[in-house]
Amino acid sequence: MKQLNKVVTIIVSVMLAIAIVGCSTAAPAPAEPPKPAGDSQAPSTSGPTFDGEIYVGVTAGITGDAPLEGEAMTRAVTLASEIINGQGGVLGKKLVPVIEDDSYTPEGAITVANKFIADEKIVAMAGPGRSSSFMAISDLIKEAGMPIVTPATSTTFYKLDNPYWFRDRTTDGVSTNIATRFLVEELGLKKIGVMLTNDDAGLAARAVIESTLKELGVDHEIIVYNGGEIDYSGQVLQLRDAGADGLVLWGHTVDYAVICRNMYQLGYDVPTVGNTGFMSATFLDLVDDEVADGLYVVTDINLESEDPYVKYFLDEYSKRYPDVKPDVVDAIHFAHMFLIADAIKRAGVAERQAIADALKETRDVPSVLGPLTCAKNQDCAHTATVFQNEGKVAHAIKTFTLEVE
Repeated sequence: MKQLNKVVTIIVSVMLAIAIVGCSTAAPAPAEPPKPAGDSQAPSTSGPTFDGEIYVGVTAGITGDAPLEGEAMTRAVTLASEIINGQGGVLGKKLVPVIEDDSYTPEGAITVANKFIADEKIVAMAGPGRSSSFMAISDLIKEAGMPIVTPATSTTFYKLDNPYWFRDRTTDGVSTNIATRFLVEELGLKKIGVMLTNDDAGLAARAVIESTLKELGVDHEIIVYNGGEIDYSGQVLQLRDAGADGLVLWGHTVDYAVICRNMYQLGYDVPTVGNTGFMSATFLDLVDDEVADGLYVVTDINLESEDPYVKYFLDEYSKRYPDVKPDVVDAIHFAHMFLIADAIKRAGVAERQAIADALKETRDVPSVLGPLTCAKNQDCAHTATVFQNEGKVAHAIKTFTLEVE
């Protein structure tokens, strides 16, 4: 993929009751130094003692089509819990993550959710990683009154009338708006090709992309594809033959790898933007440097940031896992555990309803994703950054701060 370096102002009209209030080409201003969510600010030299345990259920894709992401989830929640417990735990109790494999499928997520709901010791959940999996368990979570922090990014969640989900990621509504405008307003492209996965993540993103392109008056060609295929050459050729001079891809990491390899093999070299999957370990493990090179990524995770909490995360991660480089999935699930621990601490009791109520009142909780504040729509993350891959290394171009309503 060709590397493009033109950087000018992007004017973004973000939908879904969130508005951009500022942006910069540099990293955001540092937040206050990190304050872990444990009950003390420094661990005892002899180790803390605990008066019981608090259990958090984690539904993770340990098997399935992206096992590297499951490994990252496991590492991240383990590290976060160790740090929290090293700081004295929560409410004087040890925070214990209970990690179960959902195979990255809706069916697997249902099995895990039912198991956690039936276990009265589980007072909160984190995950699942995909929107279709969360949609499958939403009614179960709502009926059980189980608070859950999910990284799944679909805008469909707003229609669920479910007060028990909370999200510490920027939504696809924000990201796809930025991605689409980036190709048109920054790179000056005239016809946009769009490839969307045929599940909730892709179909929900389609409405935002189509609306944005209509507003911009830009011609476009949209293809919806079925995930899990071993070749997408036909769809790629359809977009090439339609004259698309830039692409928005919205889906999942394994499919991204197949599509981008097909584009490279067919010599279809146009600016291409996608979500966090373009910088995940799973994607980068499946493609060569020349395939990853030049891809644009819109994500809410900036591990290049000078924010002290990001540096804190990277330092602690390198101590615990010296032979592993953290990626975006590690950062996301690290943040989950600190957000949940903070809510339990503020609730003053490890009970499901009290934790849900505390999550609603989240304000400026420091995290590796930036300060987390729960908006009316139950989203807690409010930053987005455009990156570009140089080989397999992503570099930040521009960071946006979003207004919370």
